[in-house]
Amino acid sequence: MQTLVRICLISLLCASASCQGMAQNDQATQRASQSFYRLTLRLLEVDSSGKVINSRTYITNTGTHDTGPIAIRAGTRVPVRTSDKGDVQYIDSGVNVDFRNPLEVNGKMDIQVDLQLSSVPTGSPTDGSAPLLRQNTWRSEVKVPLDKPTVIFSSDNLSDKGTMRIELTATRVE
Repeated sequence: MQTLVRICLISLLCASASCQGMAQNDQATQRASQSFYRLTLRLLEVDSSGKVINSRTYITNTGTHDTGPIAIRAGTRVPVRTSDKGDVQYIDSGVNVDFRNPLEVNGKMDIQVDLQLSSVPTGSPTDGSAPLLRQNTWRSEVKVPLDKPTVIFSSDNLSDKGTMRIELTATRVE
């Protein structure tokens, strides 16, 4: 009876080790088939003559098996006075970017981009009263050629004759 128990335990241990080895091989194969990319996002403020007057660059990495959002967050909390008693509430100003479902097809990156941009323009009150807040929101499935900066979103500025452009570059990482 003890011999039978020992044989069963040894069999279970061997089967467990074999399954772990197979799982590790599957993970290694999946990892080897995954492609990795560097995503460079540039926000460009362009004046009416076409000259870039301001730019910001954000960089992140992703892989083709990433399904959840790859997020970039950068910003400032702006205080806003909410009462005469001095109560303050904060609003977020800055950049929120989510990338989803990256896939390379025929030398192009197919990816969903959600971008929210908010800013407090120069000249807004800085005394804690309600500031003017500019907001732009874009959401789209885009396809960009690898290694080539591509404008994926563009909109006119509401306060002047300039333009806000969003440029994405996807680069394969070896």
